[in-house]
Amino acid sequence: VLEIKPQYDATAKTTSTTNITYKGQAAKQTLTAYSAVKYGNPASAMTINVNEITTNLGSTGTEILSNRSVTAGTLLGTKSFTGNSIAVSINKTSDNTVLLTKEAGLRISLNSSYFQTKIANKSGATELSNESNFINYFKGLKISVQENDGYLINFAPDQVTMTMYYTYGDASDRKEGTYSFNLASPNVHLSQISYNRSTIFNNVMAGIDRTNGDPLLYMQGMGGPGAGIKIPENAIEALKTLRRDRRAAIVSAKIRLYTDTSIWNNSYTKPDNFLVKKEGETDFITDLKTMLYNNNFKLVTAYATNANPSYYDVNITKTVKDIVEQGQEAKDIILNIGSYLTNYNGALVSEDYNTNVYSPNRAVFVGTNFVSQYRPRLLVTYIVK
Repeated sequence: VLEIKPQYDATAKTTSTTNITYKGQAAKQTLTAYSAVKYGNPASAMTINVNEITTNLGSTGTEILSNRSVTAGTLLGTKSFTGNSIAVSINKTSDNTVLLTKEAGLRISLNSSYFQTKIANKSGATELSNESNFINYFKGLKISVQENDGYLINFAPDQVTMTMYYTYGDASDRKEGTYSFNLASPNVHLSQISYNRSTIFNNVMAGIDRTNGDPLLYMQGMGGPGAGIKIPENAIEALKTLRRDRRAAIVSAKIRLYTDTSIWNNSYTKPDNFLVKKEGETDFITDLKTMLYNNNFKLVTAYATNANPSYYDVNITKTVKDIVEQGQEAKDIILNIGSYLTNYNGALVSEDYNTNVYSPNRAVFVGTNFVSQYRPRLLVTYIVK
């Protein structure tokens, strides 16, 4: 049995209880269905397939891209997913003693004959004698969706489990046993992503205007495109003039972006954060590094994400001050959908340690459009002496 634990909404649940017989005892079975967090068409039912793979994925140190080609072999199991993670509780009827509990998840029964032949019958064989031999013998699993119109769900690969149930002993005294396969972090995990882009999108990406800017900015997680924001030279010169002539001191500087309502007016969950860096740089932007230990600092603040349009403020106070006051180069600001991850101590690790690769969110933002009230803006607050 393969078990996946999709991210779910703990407040959206339904419960049902039935009387059953469990291992010869009268019992009550309670099933609690939690609605999985979905991005896309939530009305769709999806068929989830589990296949053996025939491609060697390498070691955990191997760099793998999301467009890696992986060949699927034998179909091991399939299940219709209606959008819920099911938690199971079985209690003895007489005194309510707990007989069985299972956390919320999606459980998929796999082909027992396959594992009888592939694993159980190979007891003591060379193929199972050590880890290296086993990886070459059983290269892994592919979990995929059969349909092409549904929704995205999130689950942690480290939390996926596979358990083999078996019996052993004399025919008159069979005993039950289980074996749990290790599918967690020592193994290679890969999200295989492919896109069927629209002609409109492809034309936009093929004709990016780095001089005048683009009227719409298409941003997407899961390895999709980001956006570049250029601070106008005349704005920088105006701020330098204020500093020189009126001794102005910059207190705050923010980029404000609005979502587009002409072609992206829908109810999809909007992103709540961005990755922010300077073009050509691989480190955290100065604004974030300067405020690492300030718990009140937010690099990105999202507003009205349940409305159309939503808008976002990107705090680049330190960046603008360095340009105006220190004469640093005004590099483009690169935005991508996602959030930075922290280690077990709560500290940021690196600029490329983030959620972009599996963030399902996407949105279209207003770009260069001088007549729109929702065009991007540089908002600077300063004081004069």
